[in-house]
Amino acid sequence: MAKALGRTEDVKRYGDLHQNIANAFVKAFVNTTDGRMKSDTQTDYVIAIAFEMLPKNLQPLAANHLVDNIKAHDYHLTTGFIGVGHLCPTLSQFGHSDVAYRLLLQDTYPSWGYSIKYNATTIWERWDGWTKEKGFQDPAMNSFNHYSLGSVGRWLYQSVAGIDTDNEEVGFKRIIIAPKPAAGL
Repeated sequence: MAKALGRTEDVKRYGDLHQNIANAFVKAFVNTTDGRMKSDTQTDYVIAIAFEMLPKNLQPLAANHLVDNIKAHDYHLTTGFIGVGHLCPTLSQFGHSDVAYRLLLQDTYPSWGYSIKYNATTIWERWDGWTKEKGFQDPAMNSFNHYSLGSVGRWLYQSVAGIDTDNEEVGFKRIIIAPKPAAGL
């Protein structure tokens, strides 16, 4: 925002702050040889990449570890509120749209398709809000019309439907239409 407003002092100050935080993050949580995160979770990889906490050379390595983690969970999500909205865009950014589509089309628990398979008309707050085996899980703490896990919609519009803005233009002056549908949609 500071850059868009031409506030050069703030750009430098916040840029330096981000770099210091990213350096401390890498030192504490990342193997700088192979890009593996200490916790090795989907959310940790996604957030580290999406918020540019990793040096450029470690980002593709971390994305590969993210893919390995997804495969280890048989193409199921283990993210929650914090990571889910960044998951598919991050996969696509690093050439793993096939994995993003496979997650999108998954219909066994936990997945977006699981909710649809069992007649949900909205996105649930929790992956386990209702399961075939257990029924409803604590309805007082589970919205059945919740945005967080539905944040995949942004990726659906931008990547699948291909409706996006030109980052070189302010606002919506120039819109790009470049759909990238996959088999199964």
